[in-house]
Amino acid sequence: MSRVPARPLNFPLTGENGTVFPAGTPYSTIFPTGSIPVSDFNPISASLQSKYIPPPNNGTEFDFNPITTGKADQYLTRIDHNFGSKDAIWGSWYWQINPTVDDLPFTGSTLPGFPETAKRHIQ
Repeated sequence: MSRVPARPLNFPLTGENGTVFPAGTPYSTIFPTGSIPVSDFNPISASLQSKYIPPPNNGTEFDFNPITTGKADQYLTRIDHNFGSKDAIWGSWYWQINPTVDDLPFTGSTLPGFPETAKRHIQ
């Protein structure tokens, strides 16, 4: 399998230290610690980020403790009927409803604000 080589960007970027680096400068030089300044963000992505991604609440990181809420309702029924001394019929039925709402969608996500509802029905 061949690997596609990374192509340098054709526009300058502002580095972590505020220096404007010319096009083609390696990312490891522009962002040595991995922090990308907001000035390098596209205006559309910056708008989406400010709208949907919360600011840090613990220094430079965002700590979030997700909550799962839900309820569980169970129903168990048995029906017996005798038609005569030698004829009988019976049946049982089990039904459980256990919906939950998770603050974080699908396991592993770290972006709050998009909850997931899991509708669980067992019969």
